[in-house]
Amino acid sequence: MAATPDDGGYWLADANGTVFSFGDAVRLASFPAVRAASPVVGLAVTPDGSGDWMAEQNGTVLTFGTATARGTLMSALATSPVTSIAAMPVATVSPLQYPAGSYGYDINWPQCAGTGRSQTVALPGPPSYPSGTIDYTVAVVGVDGWAVGSYNPCLQAEVSWAARPRGRRCAL
Repeated sequence: MAATPDDGGYWLADANGTVFSFGDAVRLASFPAVRAASPVVGLAVTPDGSGDWMAEQNGTVLTFGTATARGTLMSALATSPVTSIAAMPVATVSPLQYPAGSYGYDINWPQCAGTGRSQTVALPGPPSYPSGTIDYTVAVVGVDGWAVGSYNPCLQAEVSWAARPRGRRCAL
């Protein structure tokens, strides 16, 4: 079984490889007139619904439409029957979009007022405006301390600093 991206339908495959469409799922071209050599145990559909992969119990992966073959587990290598297949969605990461003229600061544990202290030294922007700083629209606060997994004792003060003026974007 595979669900449509909008959750408005799904596809079901039987053991012979016939695919049935329900809801807004478009008909797939899988196994137009071919029978699987081994029982089909799983179905995965491309994100746009224009192709699919089927896994047979013997480890063979069949591709249809725009689905691309990435390998198969041959029967000789399978020590037990294959039971499923899954397609992993690929997230497209786009860079953060900040308005033109945005200015920002990145702070972390070095801005703590001393070893183990929960206060910070004077930080950029309002209300302290240390020499050479300006108001900012972007704030990045490091969560950990001097090493990954170590404690940042002034994290709460830094997060409060990052959230002060309205319209500010803060990344932790």
